[in-house]
Amino acid sequence: IYSDGKQVARLDTEKIINWQPDSEMKHDYNDYDIIILSDYNKGVLNHPWFSMNNLENVIVDPKKDDFSHYSQANIITPNLNELQRASKIEINDNKSLVNACNELIQECNFNYIIAKKGDKGMTIVGKDNFVKHIKAHPVENPDVTGAGDSVVAALSLAFAKTNDIELSARVSNDAAALVVDKLGTATVTIDEINNYISIDE
Repeated sequence: IYSDGKQVARLDTEKIINWQPDSEMKHDYNDYDIIILSDYNKGVLNHPWFSMNNLENVIVDPKKDDFSHYSQANIITPNLNELQRASKIEINDNKSLVNACNELIQECNFNYIIAKKGDKGMTIVGKDNFVKHIKAHPVENPDVTGAGDSVVAALSLAFAKTNDIELSARVSNDAAALVVDKLGTATVTIDEINNYISIDE
């Protein structure tokens, strides 16, 4: 719902069905360069057939409050609300954010958590006290529809190509700024990202 070109509310409708994954969905996940699990908490990732053990190429955009469902994932990309619910730590500054991430990394054996902070940017926290803060790009009247999907998609593509977590997060930060500057559910192209990076530099 838009008013004067700015999104003021969002209404979602859905039909809940009793869906069960079948054996055809079982693959050798190491055959893939990268696997994105965008969890909308509909139950698929609760099934015992799925395990992330020994997978180094899984990136999760979480929705569950219990991050143990995603244990062993390489990278997880919660927003601040999701991070706070999962860690049960009140997050009011970067210090508390890093503490929450470190606890979850230890509990769930993630390699990295990329905390999405909206108009405050992102923070990458990894094992061995790895911490990087990335500032957001200012966007006037952002439309955040699909922003999280754009972040995890750009991050995953960049990480699959470079294996560089900081560079990949910066690319996804640029992609997010571009997509929230567009109306509604939108996409960005590699040319748009490259041009944006050139201007930013």
